[in-house]
Amino acid sequence: KNLTKSIMKDMTEDGIALFHLGDAMHAQRTSCKIEAYNTARDLFLLSPIPVFVTPGDNDWNDCPEPDVSWGRWSRNLMRLDENIKYEGHNVPIQRQKRYEENFEILHNGILIIC
Repeated sequence: KNLTKSIMKDMTEDGIALFHLGDAMHAQRTSCKIEAYNTARDLFLLSPIPVFVTPGDNDWNDCPEPDVSWGRWSRNLMRLDENIKYEGHNVPIQRQKRYEENFEILHNGILIIC
């Protein structure tokens, strides 16, 4: 947590985005309590550039109550890149209609699919 906080504070605005590819928490250690999702969200919001988060199994599926945990993940981390803090950043994103946690970005000829 402290290392992540330090990394986020030291980031520059040179990049177009930050991608976190799942497991923002450890299900066995946090028991997927709401505080764990709040902490993850608050850490990601330290980033000066938009943050795109995809869920990992420890973020919901391995939790004691997967359905409840999916709701917590969705409310705190889905579409985090749309936070008002990042207004003005222009990241060209396309989301999958049925599974909006999945997305693609085409930037300078590089296709990123998450």
